[in-house]
Amino acid sequence: MAGPTYPLEKVKGIARSGNGLILSKRVTIYMNDRYREFGRPLEIARSICLAAKESDFEKTSELKKRPGTMADIYSVEWEEEVWYLKFFVDYGEPVIVVWSCKHDGDMC
Repeated sequence: MAGPTYPLEKVKGIARSGNGLILSKRVTIYMNDRYREFGRPLEIARSICLAAKESDFEKTSELKKRPGTMADIYSVEWEEEVWYLKFFVDYGEPVIVVWSCKHDGDMC
């Protein structure tokens, strides 16, 4: 199995920076609707990203709505739950764009 497209330690370094993480509009709406008890969507996603371990990596896939853009997918344990996290890195900024962030098995 191939490894992630984006080195996890570099991803975490970007996530720690003040403006290093952005959420897609769909993710923001989805998380506001379903996970309000955990806090603000951006901070939830940042915490989940920072909790990711190399062993949480599942696969890399091309984004259907952004052909040519590869996204890494992780199953991350955070707050005693497993979360599905899909993101890509825009090195031009640099920022991490969170494409999906939800409880594993939660359908959107």
